Order: sequence, then structure tokens, then C-alpha cells
Amino acid sequence: MSALFITATGTDMGKTYLTRALIRHFRSQERPLHAIKPVISGYEARRPESSDTFLLASALGLPWEGTTADTLSPWRFAAPLSPHLAAEKEGKTIDEEALLTFCAHQMRLHEFLLIEGAGGAMSPLTSTLLNADIIARLHIPALVVAGTYLGAIGHSLATVECLLSRGVAIKGLVVNAPHPASDASLSDTLASLRRFSPVDCPILPLPHAAGDDTLPREVASIAELVS
Repeated sequence: MSALFITATGTDMGKTYLTRALIRHFRSQERPLHAIKPVISGYEARRPESSDTFLLASALGLPWEGTTADTLSPWRFAAPLSPHLAAEKEGKTIDEEALLTFCAHQMRLHEFLLIEGAGGAMSPLTSTLLNADIIARLHIPALVVAGTYLGAIGHSLATVECLLSRGVAIKGLVVNAPHPASDASLSDTLASLRRFSPVDCPILPLPHAAGDDTLPREVASIAELVS
């Protein structure tokens, strides 16, 4: 059994894009794996096909049935807010022990498990715990997704420090470049992170592919970090 937590420097950094790419890569290698996104906000029950949960199910080759969302994302909330706030909007709370138990159970069930967080590593996942705290309590390594926007370098370094302070092993830092025009070039961002990163881990690019059916060649190098 092995597992990896996919987190990021913030929201909309490309966690789901990377998770799906890794799923597709490993499935093409016939490696057994599973993926979950235990907590999701901004989930539209009437339009599940627009959700990250649906995208993960599709990458895994799972049919979208009545219980699919429950098995991949048991904690779903409508408001596009930090999960603890989205839960409060519905008069609910996220039981952190139940969340940890769910993740641990999935880790036991599957030979290899990808766990995608909600928001960034320093974002609250429950009323008392950040994503980083959950990763630390699961005792699994993290793969961090960053961007190339103005401020991305500082956010990336702060995220790495946050994880290291909790004893989380960092498998790598993936710099996602989803837009052709960025505030800083991908190459400059990579070079700066390699220069200033407080941990000696691979720092790799992940340019977005032109089409959904195209698997970026860089995914193979990223997959080697977690194989």
C-alpha cells in the first residue's frame, strides 16, 4: 500500500488536472490505482459533470452512478468557499476523525492511492485543521502544484515551509502553466524555485496540453517521483 496527497499553493492551481494526468499515465502502464477527493466545495448536485469528482471518476474509468460521488467525495458542499465555511453555510461540520478514517480506509483498500486536497496546503479543510495538518496526520508524502502568476514563487516557498514544519515529505513541486500568457515565464519560475527552495526535491514543469485527449510528455517524469 502506498499513497500520495496532491496539494497546491492555492486554489485553481491544477490539482485535478495533474491528478487526472497521473491516473491516465498509470492506467496506461496497467498499474492498479485509485483516487479520491474527500472534500469538495462548489459542488453542484444538479450538474455533477462540472465537478472535479466527476472528472476523477471519468479518468478512473468509473461509471457515474448514484453512489459514485459518495465513494470519491463523501463531503460535498455547494458554496464555492473554503470547505469549513461552505459546510457552515449548510449548518454542517466536517468531522476530522471521520475524514482521517475514510482516507486511511481507502489507503488500506488500494495498492496505490492519490488523495486530492481542496484548495491549497495552507487552506482550512475542517474547522480546526489545514490540508497540511491532514497530510501530516496521514503520514504520507505530498506533491505540490504551483503556478507562474505574480507571487507564485513566494507562495510556493511558503507552502514548502508549511509542509516541512509539519514533518511532511515532499515528493516534488510541479509548476503548472495553464495559460500561454503568464506574469512570469515558466522557465524563470522553475529557475527561481530551484534556487530558493528549502528542500532538495525535484521541481518539474507541467504545461497544459492543447486538448484533453493529449497527455503531456512531462507527466512521465512526474510519475517517476511517485512510482
